Amino acid sequence: MDLPLAALTYVDVYLAKYTLITQAKQNGFEHPLQACCGHGGKYNYNRNIRCGGKITVHGKKILVGKPCKNPSVRINWDGVHYTQAANKWVFDRIVNGSFSDPPIPLKMACHRMPLR
Repeated sequence: MDLPLAALTYVDVYLAKYTLITQAKQNGFEHPLQACCGHGGKYNYNRNIRCGGKITVHGKKILVGKPCKNPSVRINWDGVHYTQAANKWVFDRIVNGSFSDPPIPLKMACHRMPLR
C-alpha cells in the first residue's frame, strides 16, 4: 500500500523515560523508583498489597496501600504506571521534538518536507 502523504517521525519513548528517571531531581521529581501509591519495602511496592490495598487486622479491614502526599513530584504511581505529572513530562518532550528523529516539534512533523 502506498502512502504518498504519510509523514513519519520516530520518537524514542524509552530514552525519554530513561532520561526522566535518571535525571529525576533535575526535572523536579523525587524518589524516581519508589511507587507513590503502594505498601511496603524500599520501593513502596508489594505485588500482593497494591494501591488501595487493605489488610485485615482483628477482623477489621485497614487501608495500607495509600497514595503519597504529593504525586506531582513523583514518577511512579503504583509500581507499574507513571503518575500524571510524569506522563505530562514525557508528553511535553514528545510534542516539542526533544526525543524525535528528526528532532522537530510534533506540530511540524505532519508537514511534508521536500527530500534533498
